[in-house]
Amino acid sequence: GLQFAGGFIERKDFDIINYEVGVFNGSGINKADADKYKDYVGRLTVNTPLDGLAVSGSFHLGNIAEEKSRVAYNRFAAGFKYDSETLFSRAEYLWGSDNSVQASGGYGLLGYKFTPRLYGFGKYDQMYVQTKEGEDVSETNAITAGLGYRLNSKVLFRLQYQLLQETGTSRYLNNVGGAVTIQF
Repeated sequence: GLQFAGGFIERKDFDIINYEVGVFNGSGINKADADKYKDYVGRLTVNTPLDGLAVSGSFHLGNIAEEKSRVAYNRFAAGFKYDSETLFSRAEYLWGSDNSVQASGGYGLLGYKFTPRLYGFGKYDQMYVQTKEGEDVSETNAITAGLGYRLNSKVLFRLQYQLLQETGTSRYLNNVGGAVTIQF
């Protein structure tokens, strides 16, 4: 594929408006182009005059192979992020559709930096899927809380707890996880 990215309207050490737009073969990651169909993707981010606050929107328009035919594969999102010396937050709303299914959902995350290296966070996720005829397929709700510790600019440790509820159940799943991220 081919992608262009850049920004304009400079402010201090960053651009107020950033963009990314691309055309890709539409066959998936690391797969040769199988037909004439392409995927079109784009993202626009506006860094507001309020330091640390940005809003964005994105799209992915394409086709996927399904039972020897091509069907629309479209995704859209709108969100924001805010970062200060002690607080950070993210939220995003997503929606899209395939051949016979449409989905929407979102998440909200709020975090607090106890020290420059240690932070805590809470997150709520919700995803709703239904057929184009309006029949419910699934709904998932999750509440997550955790701690992160950045050893240095390349190493991050994270521990989290998640309470998860899936469609049609009154039971909740409890998940505990940990991760180490190392950048090269």
